[in-house]
Amino acid sequence: MSRPVGMPPDTSGGLCGGLYKKWEMLVEDYTSRQLTQPADRLAAIAGLAEKQCGRTGDHYLMGLWRSNLINDLLWCVRDPAKSSRTAELSLAPSWSWVAVNSAIYFPRRPYTLGPFETRLESPVDTNISINGVEVLGTTSSNQFTDPVPIRIHMEGGQAAPRSAWPTPIRRQPPP
Repeated sequence: MSRPVGMPPDTSGGLCGGLYKKWEMLVEDYTSRQLTQPADRLAAIAGLAEKQCGRTGDHYLMGLWRSNLINDLLWCVRDPAKSSRTAELSLAPSWSWVAVNSAIYFPRRPYTLGPFETRLESPVDTNISINGVEVLGTTSSNQFTDPVPIRIHMEGGQAAPRSAWPTPIRRQPPP
């Protein structure tokens, strides 16, 4: 039985925060599918990324979003024993879920981060193609061929619990 791929309905408040959460859910669903050609995987999700760019004005970085980068980097492989890197994906950066041909997930965090500003202190070309497949439908011929160190600089922000921490009820002894 096949399931449609698309952005799930918004269940959280806030436009961008809700869209990033929906993106995580979409990627989790999408990477769990059994596509035979890794290059097809990139091309198919590029259209959805293009829509997200239009909604947020954000920059797409090989499966991750610049404004949500600190959260997007927390992805994990669902079953490490089944994880693989194919020749088609070997040019993708290792920090992106795009580099592995397996199901991934984003850990559910009991806190939120933000707001904060993320700056990449090393140049990252966002117009990328892998074996001729443009990541966002651009006409770029740039490819990752050498390791590129990236330094992420964050300013501001704070971690806050998503809900109140449980506190014990204190009862007064009877008079």
